[in-house]
Amino acid sequence: MSDNSKKNGSDKDRGEEGGGGNVTKFPSDVRDRQQYYKEKQLKDNPPPEEKPPHEPMFNFPPLTKMTVVALFAVHVVFLFVPDQIKMAVYVSLGFIPARYTGGMDFDIYAVLSPLTHMGLHVGWLHLFVNSGMILVFMTILERIMDKSHVLIIFFVAGIIGAFTHFAFYPDSFGPLIGASGGVSGLFGAVIVIMGNQPGASRRQMYLLIGIWVAISVLFGTVGMGDVENIAWTAHIGGMFGGIGAFAYLRKKYYKYKE
Repeated sequence: MSDNSKKNGSDKDRGEEGGGGNVTKFPSDVRDRQQYYKEKQLKDNPPPEEKPPHEPMFNFPPLTKMTVVALFAVHVVFLFVPDQIKMAVYVSLGFIPARYTGGMDFDIYAVLSPLTHMGLHVGWLHLFVNSGMILVFMTILERIMDKSHVLIIFFVAGIIGAFTHFAFYPDSFGPLIGASGGVSGLFGAVIVIMGNQPGASRRQMYLLIGIWVAISVLFGTVGMGDVENIAWTAHIGGMFGGIGAFAYLRKKYYKYKE
């Protein structure tokens, strides 16, 4: 055999064994071939980039949604109740100052109505306004506080709002209904949070409080849609009740948080 033949043979051997030249080493094992085809397919057809999960348009926390749903559920039930029964419920579960000054009997409803009046509403506009504000203000608080503390602010504000109304109209026989006092308390808590943010001005916080007082008095004078007598006193009392409740909870549980 000539030297050229030996040289050509040795080059061919190196190409097959070492993967040199233009020769590709093909896997002989079945599993290796499957893996080879899989990798080749991924290389030729890479998977599309995963899109981030779609965020819902109305992403409200659980307590906020439950509160609004409960208010709407009560109002829808009232649509199928005769007017006589409806008025009886308003009188029983609404907050009536005369119950505490001798004009009416001091019964079990005198104990329950400081809370139960918050679940009743006169009409759809009344309900929509309060529910819309709950969606805004309760959402803010629920994302930074414990749910039980948010409820404390809401109900304490509602109770203080009711008794503020009582302080101005102690002999009134008209039932106070609606969640406006509790809503005002949520707003008061949010005002305090905004006023304590870095770069915020206390003057702006006091200005917002003043604007809310003015708006409450204005609507109490002119009314709102199907609600002729708006208890502006409950709005103002509820706001300051919410501010006080939030200040207490913040000092006790959230003193290291802004």
